[in-house]
Amino acid sequence: MKIGLNIVAIIAQIGIYASAFSINASESKTGKVIGIVIDSKTNQPIEYANISIYKSNDSTLVAGTVSNAKGEFTIDKLQYGDYYIVAQFLGYRKSVVNGISITDKNRSVIVPSINLAEASNEIAEVTIQGERKSIVQKIDKRVVNVSQSLSSVGGTAIDVLQSNSMIKTNSDGDALLRNSTNFLVLIDGCQSPFQGSDALRQVSANSIEKIEVITNPSAKYDAEGGAGIINIITKKQRFDGVSGIVNASYSSNESYSSDVILNLKRSKISSFIGAEIKESVASQYFDFNRIYNLNDTLFTNNQIVDQIGKRPSSNIKAGFEFTPNSKNLLSVIGAYSTNDFSKNKAVYDEQLNNLTPVNSYFVNNERYNVWGDYFKPALFYQHKFKEKGNELSVDMSYTYVNSGFGSNSKDFVSNMNYNLDDPYPRVLNTDNEYQRNAYEIKSDYIYEVDSKYKLELGLNTTGNRRDVTTIFQQYDYTSSSWLNFSDYSNKMTFNQKIFAGYAMVSGELYKINYQLGLRSEFTDRVLDQKTGGSDYSYAKLHHFPTIHLSKDFKETFQVQLSYSRRIRRPVDFYLNPFPSSVSKNLMNIGNPDLVPELTDSYELNLAKDFKKISISMNNYYRITDNAIAQTSGLGNNGIQVISYSNMNQDKFFGSEISVNLNGNPKVKINPTIDLYYMETKGTVNGYIRNANAFSYTFRLNSTIDISKTTRFQINAEYDGKGVTSQGNIEPLYLLTASIRQEFLKKKLSVVLQARNLFKSGRIRMTENGINFNSRVIYSPETNIFAINISYKINNFKRNNRIQQVNGDVGA
Repeated sequence: MKIGLNIVAIIAQIGIYASAFSINASESKTGKVIGIVIDSKTNQPIEYANISIYKSNDSTLVAGTVSNAKGEFTIDKLQYGDYYIVAQFLGYRKSVVNGISITDKNRSVIVPSINLAEASNEIAEVTIQGERKSIVQKIDKRVVNVSQSLSSVGGTAIDVLQSNSMIKTNSDGDALLRNSTNFLVLIDGCQSPFQGSDALRQVSANSIEKIEVITNPSAKYDAEGGAGIINIITKKQRFDGVSGIVNASYSSNESYSSDVILNLKRSKISSFIGAEIKESVASQYFDFNRIYNLNDTLFTNNQIVDQIGKRPSSNIKAGFEFTPNSKNLLSVIGAYSTNDFSKNKAVYDEQLNNLTPVNSYFVNNERYNVWGDYFKPALFYQHKFKEKGNELSVDMSYTYVNSGFGSNSKDFVSNMNYNLDDPYPRVLNTDNEYQRNAYEIKSDYIYEVDSKYKLELGLNTTGNRRDVTTIFQQYDYTSSSWLNFSDYSNKMTFNQKIFAGYAMVSGELYKINYQLGLRSEFTDRVLDQKTGGSDYSYAKLHHFPTIHLSKDFKETFQVQLSYSRRIRRPVDFYLNPFPSSVSKNLMNIGNPDLVPELTDSYELNLAKDFKKISISMNNYYRITDNAIAQTSGLGNNGIQVISYSNMNQDKFFGSEISVNLNGNPKVKINPTIDLYYMETKGTVNGYIRNANAFSYTFRLNSTIDISKTTRFQINAEYDGKGVTSQGNIEPLYLLTASIRQEFLKKKLSVVLQARNLFKSGRIRMTENGINFNSRVIYSPETNIFAINISYKINNFKRNNRIQQVNGDVGA
């Protein structure tokens, strides 16, 4: 109770100071647009026509409104800049007005009468000025427009981010945001029921409108995620009518996917339903060598691993929005998903030592299976007060996950040709089941002092409980039964609650846009190890200040400076002192002494637009204390033990330089280079690790419009040498090519893809520790070809009912 009062007191103090400061600030430089919409045939005004205004340079939607009974409309509070307007009404063709410029000398722009012509059956297609940029830089985030990416069609959110140079992937296919797997995933602003890369894999690229990559989040967002936040914005219906899209894809490696999204909007109610079924297949090859010293005997272990993984899943999502009036909005969404991941692995093992002249040979057949079903309902309510810009919103969600992990391992003694001649292999079985119940309740309040200054306050609470049961067994041929490993089998309950509050003020001072915030989070965590009879608790209050500053120079040059503090809390299997999996050569075990890692992140971003070239430079410095690292050690009988430890400190300093070349309207070239220096210091299992390295990543995204309906795109990447907590990663390269052909007035599109061309994607790694060192070569399946077919449903029928502005329009 005392901690909660402290949080409220902090928020109240910031709110008082921020309000006092903001009220005394000067007016912003804004303007307005005035116009009228009429019927081109009858010259009568059109009431309730939708008016949307966009930025000319990248087609970003800025604001919107509807015309009144006289056909008139006004859009105010527009920052200086160049815009265009799109006017539309059901049963009429769209009309576009270009060349709208708001300046200090022209703050009130009167648009000539907009004439709308009737359409026979449907609204005709209109080509508008300024195609969206693939990546847009904003004050606190980078926005990826998914429609510009061909190489991710038919894939997942991971494919979208990788093709747009936002992330890299490791040998497990996990996403790395600035070389870190520690990031938070939001879907339409709500936390995903899955974590990190697993959350990104759940979202089909075809359902995504855009993705916000927030590497230095403001105080409004959860502090979880040292590398930042990835917020996925899904597609929504904005105007009355029915629309949707149907997609199907198939790859040469037998991966497939099929999904459908249908939207219906009728005046005050909009609804949607989406369903997807897919299976991704990945074949992988590992060449592994390990040398270790055990009891003064030198052992060498050579392994060839051939594995194939399949990840089938299906999901359905539905919801509706009700807008009774311009002041209130209610949204209800429900999602259900079932997932299954299986991996079959054949390990060909050669073992030798300096005392025995004869080598030993083994064959290990392993099957892994991870399954899970989840259900998540969510409710959102927003109320806008009479004072324009002031609003209150409440967001609630509940998540139930029923999941499990199982493995079966058979170890055969063989000859040097790996022929199986062992009738009684060693058989191990692992069964790991868990249930998760989680909730989140948050409330946000926005108080707009004037058109330029804004105060935001919020409270947030989350709860996460997991009940885990793990059983290890070995088959006994004598009794023809399974025997339990009592030393490994265990039960535990993980319970974590987080109470948070924030205050944030934004505005403009001396032509500098600022956003200042403070977030406080109290963590109450208990791991109840029922088998071991021990409780491991952690309770602490953390504060997370944030600062974002930006300044525009002559509308073509922008400078941004930001700071944020982030946290990474260890998950349950990082903490459990009992093993989560055991095989002949490998064991995974947690560390209950882990504490959260804390990251201080600094960024200086520069952006410059020229007539045919735009350049951005994102410079960052990230320092992490108590960094959580996966460690590798040597256990009994030479088994490799994977665990987790708090390293002393990790440092990253880097610069991401991106160039957009738009000299030719049919050719777009986007080269990106990431230069970074990494340093890690600490002690792992008695092994002192002080390492540093300078590395770089070069990416090239090129798009060629062969015709109005044909587009070709190529994506290339080269990663330089890197370091890990216990070793090094050698350079690698990736290459993907795609071509899209559109038919039936762009309603039907066919995309052909070729991934991992010319044996790209190979990873080489080394690892060192006390009494051991190892080398791994990872080779994914190469030269994968895929086809994706999409059909857009856009059957807009004439409807004379009142249209309401919803979603982003008029926001």
